[in-house]
Amino acid sequence: MKFRNIIFIVIALLGSACATNYYIISDYEKAVDFTNYQSFQIINAPDGFPVGANPINKQRIDRAIKRELEGLGYTATENPDLLVSWFVKVQTVKDYDWYANYYGRWAYLSYAHVNEYKKGTLVIDVIDRAENQVIWHGKTSDRVYEGMPKVEKKINAAVHSMIKQYEKDARLRRDLATR
Repeated sequence: MKFRNIIFIVIALLGSACATNYYIISDYEKAVDFTNYQSFQIINAPDGFPVGANPINKQRIDRAIKRELEGLGYTATENPDLLVSWFVKVQTVKDYDWYANYYGRWAYLSYAHVNEYKKGTLVIDVIDRAENQVIWHGKTSDRVYEGMPKVEKKINAAVHSMIKQYEKDARLRRDLATR
């Protein structure tokens, strides 16, 4: 293999290692035929965004969801097949790390380190408008804090991962239906 090819592979691997992958938890209605849907509308609950949070981030989430769904071929419209509802929940999480120093078998000094941080969870529900039933539910979480750098990039990556999971679940459902 040529040296140039090796450098290209190393750069590609390093670039992919820097990409943020979000762990998505999802569920979908097994009896739904996802091929019946072509349009969507984003709806939001009035209490779906934390009080005092940056309202620009709300707009960023709306734009990211719209862009990703349009990328799958759906059309945004006022009379849609699907309603897309989302909300954000922020909670304080505590992690505990226990340390002990040993002399032989005996611990002679033990202490705990408490790490407290905020965890933001984005939840997206896709609803069949005609049936008024949730057909797909997904969520992902990450640490959040005031003044986060590159917040728009993080929002876009999280929404992208969630809509990719939606696409994967919908495709799996279509594949099972054709068997």
